[in-house]
Amino acid sequence: LEPSAITTVRVLSANDCIGNSRSGDTAMIALPEAPVPGDIVLNEILFNPAVGGKDFVEFLNRSDKVIDMSSLTISNGPKQSALLTPFLLFPGQIVAYSESPDDILARYKCPAPWRLFANPLPTFGPDTGIVMLIAASFPDTSVTIIDSVRYDESYHHPLLSTNKGVSLERIGADMLGTSPHTWQSAAESWGFATPTGFNSQSHFHAASDTSVTFSLEYRTFSPDGDGYRDLLRIAYHCDRPGYVLRAGVFDAGGRPVSLIANNQSLGQSGILVWDGVMESRQTVQTGIYIILAEAHHPDGRVIRQRMTAVLSLPVE
Repeated sequence: LEPSAITTVRVLSANDCIGNSRSGDTAMIALPEAPVPGDIVLNEILFNPAVGGKDFVEFLNRSDKVIDMSSLTISNGPKQSALLTPFLLFPGQIVAYSESPDDILARYKCPAPWRLFANPLPTFGPDTGIVMLIAASFPDTSVTIIDSVRYDESYHHPLLSTNKGVSLERIGADMLGTSPHTWQSAAESWGFATPTGFNSQSHFHAASDTSVTFSLEYRTFSPDGDGYRDLLRIAYHCDRPGYVLRAGVFDAGGRPVSLIANNQSLGQSGILVWDGVMESRQTVQTGIYIILAEAHHPDGRVIRQRMTAVLSLPVE
């Protein structure tokens, strides 16, 4: 095999000792290559966990190489922690490390838990610090810094009531990691962290004429429990990170019915739902309802949008 030449192996047929058969499983194999600076970058960090929680760091392979993560070491400057588990990180893949994966899995959605490894980490300060990924060359023991990021709590969204338990996400793989503008708080709508998953704040792009859009997936819904359009689903898309949303439901007379979002930080895109009940948890009557959404950005931008939906229930 040539270094980083990826081969896919497929199991045609396999049987265990009691005759159970299995087939069709695949796996990728490759010879790893040594990384150079910039091949792997810090993609997300939780440095100020919730009370009783643990830190995690996440890395992204933005190169076209296959890299053995066990050849690397995480450092906070004065102290280092070697990555202990042999793991081939293929191009475009993400891997995360924590002293307690069970704690991370209990607190956050983790779409690829097999890429979250238990590993000692150096101490990361709760307000500011540095994260370095380094490679040692043998036998001369020289050290190469693959990525280095200085983080600061000021990178978090200014409207957060607390940044405890909120990770910082890289909003673009090619953006300079040393710039504060590269980092943004993980969106509340995505659970405040996205270990092993797509960053809630990544790949924002400018919209042509409006910076936040809202749309109803359907205008008429019926919360009768039959499994068909029981929830009103409101899709949103933002052109940049940092928006905070307040959205509510009003009846045709303008009276408030329900609060859908109360200063909720938004990701790039997502879904809001209304279940057809009032704040008192009473079911509302059939009729026309108005949804008012107001998104605020720290730069002073305010986007408002009004939508109309119909709640319809079967006649008994």
